[in-house]
Parts: sequence; C-alpha cells; structure tokens
Amino acid sequence: MTNIEQNTSYSPTGNNDSSDRAREVENWNIEQLMHNADQHGVDISDHHLDVIHFLRDYYVENGWPKKTHELTRLLDKKFKHIGGKRYLHQLFPQGPLTQGAQLAGLPALYNVVDRSFGTAH
Repeated sequence: MTNIEQNTSYSPTGNNDSSDRAREVENWNIEQLMHNADQHGVDISDHHLDVIHFLRDYYVENGWPKKTHELTRLLDKKFKHIGGKRYLHQLFPQGPLTQGAQLAGLPALYNVVDRSFGTAH
C-alpha cells in the first residue's frame, strides 16, 4: 500500500488488508441485525439490507475513507434512482453512515458527527 492509499482510507481496528477486515466482521449475522434494529426502532426491510450489504462490502474491500463525505457521495449516487440522501435518511433516521454502520456490525467511521446524514463535512 502506498502512502497516498494510507491517507485515503483506514480501519479503526488497524486491519489494513481486506482479508483481515473480512475476518473482523465475519461474526455478524441477521439475528444480530434484527436485535440491534429493534433497539434502534428500525423495521428492517430489503431496502435496509441493500444499504447494509453495500456498507459491509465497501468496508471489507476498502476500509473507511478518511473523508466520510466521499462515502456519503458514493451512497447518494448508488441509491439516487430511488431517492438518494432523502431515501437513505428515511431508512436510517440517525444517519445512514452512523446508524447503518452500527446495524451492519461495522466499526464507527472516522469523524462522523452530523446526525442528519451521519457524516462530517
């Protein structure tokens, strides 16, 4: 990994290899998701699962971006055809990055503070 790549993504747990990140999150399951969703007051649908699987795949493959707005833009683009940011916020009222990552069993993103979308700009 080059220095520039180290500056653009990270793993809060120090796992900088995709296979290490995959092992890190492999114990997550749908039962945990449903339990955590109940605590968050979220009724999980296939639409939620689409976002959660996207976040999990992204984290395993890339780690979290240091600039979380990059992931915000990527999510908006990915789900633009069904409403983008508004759609995501309806699914995850505490923010698609913050709440989505929690429900997906992923570590918190770096510098996520804006609860309206779950990112810092």
